[in-house]
Amino acid sequence: MAGDDVRSRRRGMPAPMPGTARALAAMTMFHVRHLLSIPFFRQTALLTPVGFALLKILTAGWHADASVWFDAAVSGLWATTTTATGIIGFQRFQGTLQYLALGVRPAWTAFMPVVAASALIGVAGLPAALAVTLPFVQDGPGRDLPDRLACWVVGYLLAVLSCCVSAAVLSSLFVLSRHAIAFETLIQTPMWLLCGIVTPIDALPAPVRAIARLFPLTYAVHAAQSGAADASLALEAAGCLALCLVYAAAAALGLRAALSRAMKEGTLDLS
Repeated sequence: MAGDDVRSRRRGMPAPMPGTARALAAMTMFHVRHLLSIPFFRQTALLTPVGFALLKILTAGWHADASVWFDAAVSGLWATTTTATGIIGFQRFQGTLQYLALGVRPAWTAFMPVVAASALIGVAGLPAALAVTLPFVQDGPGRDLPDRLACWVVGYLLAVLSCCVSAAVLSSLFVLSRHAIAFETLIQTPMWLLCGIVTPIDALPAPVRAIARLFPLTYAVHAAQSGAADASLALEAAGCLALCLVYAAAAALGLRAALSRAMKEGTLDLS
């Protein structure tokens, strides 16, 4: 960042402000690298999609549909996303929480990079999901491969975005809990069942489908399962993006309210 400041002054340009998109992206990547250097987070990101893919392949008689890699990759994304329940508390363990909470910048610019990083480390599981799945795929690519590939790419990108905003909501809900890590499993498995990576969404009972539609990840998975780059894909993508905006706004309000309450009551142990 110091080098950027010097180059900006030489060009007669203002130095980048701490809240710019570039600075936020740099902080997010810093946290991604840091979390992946910790065995717990690295194992969650890499081993979860491997185990999920092997379980689906085993139950199918050691035969994998071409979409198994996508389901496994999303399972890894969501598994790391649930670590957001305790990611702010993890900053307390590292001794950096008080500096983030008492900084001059808005709370969301301080906490969003580390919260988003808890979801983004799940992207590291994508190569593992592909490596485990592809050797068991026996069917040929088929003529619909370009359409399916387009749906998978769009669905996966939407899944990454959905997990980032979901991580923000989870972190704001559990910021005041010292034992938030205990909720990870309780959140992880139900979402696997609801979003459609275990059972197709259309096969779920109507009341369960209605509940599932409250989560943006469901729309992302359904977009990948649509199989054709047509109006249905666009509709699922629009629904996912709309819910992501709602989740982002809720996360910002929730985090601000939680930190304000913690500062007043002294329940965050910032000192």
